Amino acid sequence: MVERTPVTPPPKPTGSWVVVAMIALGIAAGTVAFIYWTKYVTVGEKDKSRPAVFDPEVANKELAQLDDDLAEAKRVRRFNAVLDKAKAFIARYPKYPPAYTLLAKVYIEMYEWPRAYDELQKSLALASNQPMVHHLAGTMQYEMRDFEKAEEHYRAAHVLNPNDPLHIVYIAQVCIRTNRMEEASLKLLEAIALDSRSHEAYATMSDLFMKQNDTTRALQNIEKALDFAATNERAVVVPYILKKAAILRRDDPAAAMQLLENDLQDSEMIDPFVAPDIALTWAALGHPEKAAEFYDKATAANPTEWVLIRGAAEWSVKANDLPAAKRHLRTLEKLDPHLPAIKEVREMIAKAEAQPRGSSEQK
Repeated sequence: MVERTPVTPPPKPTGSWVVVAMIALGIAAGTVAFIYWTKYVTVGEKDKSRPAVFDPEVANKELAQLDDDLAEAKRVRRFNAVLDKAKAFIARYPKYPPAYTLLAKVYIEMYEWPRAYDELQKSLALASNQPMVHHLAGTMQYEMRDFEKAEEHYRAAHVLNPNDPLHIVYIAQVCIRTNRMEEASLKLLEAIALDSRSHEAYATMSDLFMKQNDTTRALQNIEKALDFAATNERAVVVPYILKKAAILRRDDPAAAMQLLENDLQDSEMIDPFVAPDIALTWAALGHPEKAAEFYDKATAANPTEWVLIRGAAEWSVKANDLPAAKRHLRTLEKLDPHLPAIKEVREMIAKAEAQPRGSSEQK
């Protein structure tokens, strides 16, 4: 997958499906943000924000409505309204664990991993026996690169639900990130023994082989993952397409680009989690300027998506188009002057301007 940098935009080409460019490993856990956000709880709304007498049936109905609201917010990439509703929901039901999980899901969509983790901790404090909430909390720690805490949460989820291979797979992912390759291999075989069609296990096995520079077996395993995930939602399939492209990109970037163009829908290609891979593939083909052009199109289609605007600025710098980078910086500043990405873009531009004329730095 693509590796991501904690709280800022999706993966940076040098490190974050946050995510501008993780090549081998990060995709599996990083992608949970793409795959699992909608699977932990459902959520709902009411007009008042004062504590209410708890009625499970009413709370569950509100939860379901809020879950629908979040799905719509994800579609249009506007989260302020559902964020307010989620906070009001907690105010009405302060001892209802799914309320905090809902708020965490909103923060995840906003790429605010620390805040999301805080809310998941509150949910678990009220009810510790929630395996998927532990799993998601582990993924937030994974994104923030605290692999020890991530593993603790994944192991807690496994204890609570030992028959779900997913938790074992994510323990294996942590093992890979911490260079415990033999343990990772054993964990993945354990997960496959529980479910021989576990696409998550085969995708992570692909990560393991990529870590060992065995692209042949990495490709074989990601193709198995794609075969077993074929009937799933696109949110499950797309990350595996990105992983396969990352493998191909090592030796045959043209094949990687063909895969992305053939197997992804137009709307998927400009998704904030997918766009970094498109740009990286253009760069691998020796055309950073086409990566910048691609991001320009993506931002035109999603003019308020700051992650894409940041990516557009970054690739403009890489293509030595500093006027375009400055234009994107101004857009970020108008969108939200408090975005941490603004400082990053300013530093990128300043570094490029400080280079001797005619020189270029490989990023």
